[in-house]
Amino acid sequence: MGWGLPPTYVVFRENTMKKRIFSILLTLALLLGTAVFTAIPASAAVHNYGIYVGGIQVNEDNAADVLGDGTVSYDAASNTLTLNGANITEVHTSDIFTAGIYAEIADLTIKLVGENRITVPIHDGGMPDGSEVAVASTKNIEISGTGKLWSNTYGVTCAQDVVIKNCEISSDWICFSAMGDVTVEDATISGKAG
Repeated sequence: MGWGLPPTYVVFRENTMKKRIFSILLTLALLLGTAVFTAIPASAAVHNYGIYVGGIQVNEDNAADVLGDGTVSYDAASNTLTLNGANITEVHTSDIFTAGIYAEIADLTIKLVGENRITVPIHDGGMPDGSEVAVASTKNIEISGTGKLWSNTYGVTCAQDVVIKNCEISSDWICFSAMGDVTVEDATISGKAG
């Protein structure tokens, strides 16, 4: 009888080696899979600014050309929405308003350049009911610039203070209303009703 290893030890050692090789291969596969998925960049969330123009929510991706026609842009650094010959015919509907421009941010400035129009569909086809407005803001707002803004319905409605400077605003109905203070400086305002 020789002093060799018993057959059960040889089988046990082969199984242990197979398990180690399998474990190493599995670990390598997991590391490779993790590296591949890590290399694919996760899409960052787009920052929305709390403003809707023509039914489009203004965000960091579309701020330079909100409507895709070069007439509306937003500068987040100065909190300024610029209308430059804009013709807005689509609306955003909130719980209270149907508006061509709807804002929920404080101290927004709307800068008017050239002639701008906001046409809001009037549900009954006749007189607007006060919820159909060109510009609706839940916070303070300033409308300024050297341009004009015309609307077929109520002009500007604001839940806080309104400042209108150096521009012309006209409406086929009531030109503006505010729950806070209204300041008008070197501006022309005309409404055909109210």
